[in-house]
Amino acid sequence: MKRDPSVNLYDIQDFGEYGGVNPSIADSATFTFIENKSMIDTFHGEAEGCFLYSRHWNPSTKYLSDAIAKIEGTKAAWVTASGMGAITAVFLQICNSGDHIIACRTIYGGSYAFLKNYVKKFNISVSFVDITNLEEVKNAIKENTKLIYTETMNNPLLEISDIPSLSKISKV
Repeated sequence: MKRDPSVNLYDIQDFGEYGGVNPSIADSATFTFIENKSMIDTFHGEAEGCFLYSRHWNPSTKYLSDAIAKIEGTKAAWVTASGMGAITAVFLQICNSGDHIIACRTIYGGSYAFLKNYVKKFNISVSFVDITNLEEVKNAIKENTKLIYTETMNNPLLEISDIPSLSKISKV
């Protein structure tokens, strides 16, 4: 049986560059450019498929993020080296100077320390609340509140956040 070439049965970029089942692992921290313009375009985020420095983006993390996006049914995904890297990126992407965050009082220590000690530098305020007390959460909302942050099940009390109710509260 001959395959219809117009039907894309698989996306070739899911395979290694030599046809392997798994993509090759890129262990380089930096990448070369043959043309100066390619490097400049990459530096400005305008060159598709080019990589500058592994901490920002590399072929291995691109393959992983593409796979996660497919699994989750999203346009794109981003991978970080740690949970705190992901959490920090979200906070700093969503919030600007003068904004406010509501956070569960019993979150991971690194998250708590970041919100308690670090975001002050950016003039971002944080209210720590009992996330299981929805009235307390509602009362903590200010005009400049940008997000409600919780971890469920949290540590060390193992409290479960009512995500659907928190979502409704956040849309008020």
